[in-house]
Amino acid sequence: MSRLSETQVAAFTKELEKISSKWYSGAVKSVSDFGKRQVHGLTGWTPKGYNNTRGIEEIGAGAASSRAWDAAAKKTGDFEERARAAAALKANEAAQAAGHTSIPGIVGSFVKDPKNAARTAWRQQWDGTSKWEKALLLGAPTAGLAMDTVSDDDGHKGERMGAGIASTAAGLATGGLGFVPGMVAGTAAGYLGSKAGKQVDKLRGKVQAPPNPEDAKGLAVPHEREMSPSASGQSQVFG
Repeated sequence: MSRLSETQVAAFTKELEKISSKWYSGAVKSVSDFGKRQVHGLTGWTPKGYNNTRGIEEIGAGAASSRAWDAAAKKTGDFEERARAAAALKANEAAQAAGHTSIPGIVGSFVKDPKNAARTAWRQQWDGTSKWEKALLLGAPTAGLAMDTVSDDDGHKGERMGAGIASTAAGLATGGLGFVPGMVAGTAAGYLGSKAGKQVDKLRGKVQAPPNPEDAKGLAVPHEREMSPSASGQSQVFG
């Protein structure tokens, strides 16, 4: 093998090591940030302190993705893309400032000013998410609620509708959360909604307790029999 070939092999090997190192470091950071986003969504914690704006975006939560999209869109000549990116960034920055990146922050926002919190959550969903995210967070629960609304009333309709309404509301309010906290919030809301709907079913008298099998055990059910005159020993001629 010539000296030039050896040099080329050495250079290739060195470059491959750099790429592998960068890929490994990037993969580790991606996994680490994913876990941190879940913890932040559940508790509000960030590596730089609770609900710290810089800490939120450093782990890829809040307005981080919208900020990157806006920066990339500004480099293109697509004015429609730039407008969508700017609207998404504005909506997500407002949601981040209101605390809508964690469950404690969302609860605090709705306690402090329910009307403004609902408006902020709606703008984040409408302007700050993609079509696929809208379909996942709002479309699926809404479709399920529509099916429950037109379904037959089997005594548990209020329970199902309560769960559907609560899940849809949770999807609207928690659009800025990560996967795990979003799932926790949706499940909890659905459970509470179903409990409320069950009470409505009971008030309407639609839920009836099933008969206790123990009450009928060993008891014969009486019923009336009809017998012919001949079978009863009576003469059809003389009575």
